[in-house]
Amino acid sequence: WLKFLSGPCRGMWLLGPVTTAGGILGGCFHDEEHQQQCCSGEDPSCWAGTYTYEACCGELVIRGNPRCWGYGLDYETCCVQNTPGCFNAYFTRDLCCTTAELRGMDALKQYSVKDMDAHTMLLYALRFADVAPCVGGRIPQRLWEMILDVTLNTAIQHSHGLPPTMAQPTREVVRSMYRRMASSDEEFDSFYKECGVGTLNILLWGVAEHQKQEGTEEARRMFSKFMALSPEVQAKNWGHWKLLSTSFALNEQLLGFGSHNCYNSSLKIHTYDLPDYQHLVSHSLMCGAKMAQCQASTYLVRWLLSGSCAKVPRESADLFFLPAYESCYNEAPCKGHSETDQHCYPNTTSISEILPEWQRTGGRDHLFFFSCNLGSFHTPFMQSVRDSVWVTVESYQVNQLMAWSSPWKDVLIPGYQPKWRMEAMLGFNVPVEDRTYVAVFHGHSALTHSAYASEMAMADVRVRIVQELAQYPGVSVGKPIINYLHVAGSSRFCLVPSGLTAWTIHLYECFVLGCLPVLLSDHLRLPFAHRVPWREFTFKFPTTVDMGEMYHQLAGVPMGTLKKMKATMEKYACWFDYTRGWGEDPVPDCSPYLGMMEQLEQRVAQLNREKHLNHHLGLQDQWVPEAVV
Repeated sequence: WLKFLSGPCRGMWLLGPVTTAGGILGGCFHDEEHQQQCCSGEDPSCWAGTYTYEACCGELVIRGNPRCWGYGLDYETCCVQNTPGCFNAYFTRDLCCTTAELRGMDALKQYSVKDMDAHTMLLYALRFADVAPCVGGRIPQRLWEMILDVTLNTAIQHSHGLPPTMAQPTREVVRSMYRRMASSDEEFDSFYKECGVGTLNILLWGVAEHQKQEGTEEARRMFSKFMALSPEVQAKNWGHWKLLSTSFALNEQLLGFGSHNCYNSSLKIHTYDLPDYQHLVSHSLMCGAKMAQCQASTYLVRWLLSGSCAKVPRESADLFFLPAYESCYNEAPCKGHSETDQHCYPNTTSISEILPEWQRTGGRDHLFFFSCNLGSFHTPFMQSVRDSVWVTVESYQVNQLMAWSSPWKDVLIPGYQPKWRMEAMLGFNVPVEDRTYVAVFHGHSALTHSAYASEMAMADVRVRIVQELAQYPGVSVGKPIINYLHVAGSSRFCLVPSGLTAWTIHLYECFVLGCLPVLLSDHLRLPFAHRVPWREFTFKFPTTVDMGEMYHQLAGVPMGTLKKMKATMEKYACWFDYTRGWGEDPVPDCSPYLGMMEQLEQRVAQLNREKHLNHHLGLQDQWVPEAVV
């Protein structure tokens, strides 16, 4: 640990090892001697990249209005050098260049995430952060400083809706600290006595890998310490430290703590418990943090597993399902598959042999979860489950990805958004009258990513948006940008075009950012239509729409109407929040789980009505009339 921390710069562990004294975010010096050496001006090797003499040895000063800076723009570039493109109708020279200077921690305390980009905020935080009240003892002080820096990095990046980065050397140090404190209760207690909040943050970072290596019971043993101690930590003033509980929301539920009554649903679901496929639900924490928009299956499956409705014996069940975290199959290759197989699921040619109750209705009463995209109809697995109930985000896919869901048998669900990102989006959600943009879209298209130019994509409309709408005032369109939440949270409308497939996570972001959705996806179907009045707050246009006419229609919506539509939309945001609906007796107001259960009840009622039709007979291998027998 100490060898890794012996470099010249505090904060270097955030982005990885460097060969010079600079080129990183964060504090400049590891001790007073190094500071004197560099600030004397005699050692040019101290400076590189972000680290300059002025930034490290002078007093940090924000000149002008920090709301104007970041993402390549600063006071020097815009107010002194008069670089074109710095100002617009909202960010005027007067607004940006005449605000009084702020110095030191006053700059960091006065401004919010809407005022300062993540890199600038992190630079300030690391420069002024104090590790107190954590003090070194058995654990060297430099290690607690490192944990504080990584804590600040995580908290600030998450506050801006960005995933934090942690370099491999940093990960190794955190893993080593976790392994040491998890080795015994005595070791854990020694960590906790020196720095309670830092110890619990190390636990949050390390418990997912612990589950993967040692199993869920060992991970539960460690996480129970977090559950017991976090109230005590949260009640104490830790200075610049922050407990990262929001960044790891629902870990308790993913590890199987707690239960619920399934909203008192009458559904009876039998959960298959097949030894050969236990690994498909072995790594709930890693699967619950992988490919954010594709994680819904992990939470839905975990929610069912903790509910009373999914513990029914097979002879009295309405529905059957084999638990599997779709976003994470490749974390534990299935029996008989290679270590590099990216789709690790039961052998698709014998699905009827794998699932004991399959023949009862030919699979029509079996559930399968698809929370990213549907598998292609070209695959044997999708062909074998074609009559089953799919719980899916997807409406329609084309060509090599050819697949679609069926509204009479399948259940549409929203894409998943982590709690930390939703909280960040709420921080950028401003009142309608303060929104300076008419419409925004920033995402990949054939102009930025080859996949969107392939014949399997449905993304032509994205190119038209970028090429035809950019000319209009109050429009921000183009490739993904780091300050997207700031822009979208300042726009009246967010465009929601089809991409690789019909659905996109941009739709569900609108509910938290407060921008009204404009649907440009011909084959998109919307979830929970029995509960959510989509037509009251969304616009839908064909992908062939005249972009100019669409713009003028959107720009002409009166302010009073916009306010009413935004209020209606935000009223129904709870249907798309996967953090709702847990607990022993979930309040039956709204959540994705309640929406799913209500639709599954409808599917079961339909199955019961159709039982006498014997639809499944066509799937049997052979029969002869009873009279002949």
